[in-house]
Amino acid sequence: MEQTNERLTQRGYLSSEVATKDLEGGKKIANFAINTAKKGEEANYVYVQAWDENADKVKNLKKGELVEVTGKFNTYKENTNFVINDVKKVDLTETLSFKGNLTKDAATKEVGDDKKKITNFTIAHKDGDDKTLFLKCNAWHESLKKYNSPADLLKQGDFIEVKGYYSKEYAAYDNVPEDKKHLLKELKTNENAKVELKPYEVMTKDLVVTELSVISHQLKRSATPEQKDNHLVEAVTSGNYKEVEIALKSGADKNAIKPEHLGKLSEKQKKAVTDVISKFDINAEKKNNGMKLS
Repeated sequence: MEQTNERLTQRGYLSSEVATKDLEGGKKIANFAINTAKKGEEANYVYVQAWDENADKVKNLKKGELVEVTGKFNTYKENTNFVINDVKKVDLTETLSFKGNLTKDAATKEVGDDKKKITNFTIAHKDGDDKTLFLKCNAWHESLKKYNSPADLLKQGDFIEVKGYYSKEYAAYDNVPEDKKHLLKELKTNENAKVELKPYEVMTKDLVVTELSVISHQLKRSATPEQKDNHLVEAVTSGNYKEVEIALKSGADKNAIKPEHLGKLSEKQKKAVTDVISKFDINAEKKNNGMKLS
């Protein structure tokens, strides 16, 4: 049996479920595989072994999770496994950033018994070769770490920046739609590791959004006065003073705002909203008098 003395750390996504086995003498072993390849690289599978107390540490890991394992490579009868002495789940996946225009209004719904809000939308993003990628985005409201506009106020034509990570799903080849089969990566089966691997892995193109920033907001050119007024009211009731300013500049009527729309705002939010409205009135008056806007 050959074993390297150098202790290494490997990071990758589990490409199989964990297979555990009890052995004679009270010993136990757990086997699984991880794909350590970075985006755009050919798949590189490391076959991992965990013994005894380390087997207990990994038994609840799930396929698709990102982990970091520390240990040494061990070769026995021409089979090489990575025997670990520590493992930790990595919560942060690779953060990606895209800019683009919404192809249509965002759609928000509540899901589950706890009615968590999720907003779904698609942006048209141009890559370095000037090709257009239509990127589907999922924004869970409670998971947004940073945003300058509520996701459910996004409208067709808005130019935004989103940051997040691709979601993953796995499927057998026969169950994969034809338009996704080019994403398939064949997994190699290590018979000696006694790990049952599904033959294919699919990476979806849905982006789970963690940060959202509106660079420029515009209502549809065909938006009716009523739609503009409704957008203004939504912005006021949510206390989003930036959206209030955008709605007023788009032509919304400030008279659509009623006292009850300000009723649930904090004093700080109320002041920010009313300051924007007052500033808009002053600028409108200057414009009418032929003065340059500030």
